Amino acid sequence: FLSRTNDLGDVPLEEDFIFADHVADALKSYKDSYGHKTTSDANDQVMELVRNILDLEATSRVLQILPDTFDDVEKVIENGSARYSLPESIRSLEWLETNGHCVDNMKVGPSTIPA
Repeated sequence: FLSRTNDLGDVPLEEDFIFADHVADALKSYKDSYGHKTTSDANDQVMELVRNILDLEATSRVLQILPDTFDDVEKVIENGSARYSLPESIRSLEWLETNGHCVDNMKVGPSTIPA
């Protein structure tokens, strides 16, 4: 993915999800310790501060993963940052039956379909 950044953009990598999970854990610790003592606006300012600190080229992929709001940190903790960043990555059986395609007969090699 790193060699195709111009085509794909900054695609989060495994270490970015691990880092985002650690940031979410730290935010949850803050919320558990102080969240009940602060206002919603103050919590949003904490989230904005964290996002501003991470707004560096080295951590730009992590910013794509983290929630925009402090309230959504719980969702990251519950499901992990990978699942949070791709909420529709698991589909119901009904959805798969309607929209899915069988790939049992796919083979490795050049396409035989004319370009």
